[in-house]
Amino acid sequence: MEKPNQPYSFDVKKEVVSRHLEGETPSTLAKEFGLASSRLVDAWVIAWRRGGDETLQPKATLPPRSEIGELRRRLEKLEADNAYLKALYELSRRS
Repeated sequence: MEKPNQPYSFDVKKEVVSRHLEGETPSTLAKEFGLASSRLVDAWVIAWRRGGDETLQPKATLPPRSEIGELRRRLEKLEADNAYLKALYELSRRS
């Protein structure tokens, strides 16, 4: 039974790849490191062979949706404030 997706650190990935390249089997490494699947070992080795250590680094994550929503509301308010101030400026120039 596979575990749900979880991020694994660069150090874990690097250790697993190194030990696999030294001859340890994916299933042994998956059990020892508590990986969701032995297929992860193969995927990490393939990625490492294509792009080196950089491919094992964790990917950047997006901010939580609540933060994105808050930033959108803040942007809308600032845009409304800006439009108001521009209109006020134009009115003051006409006087």
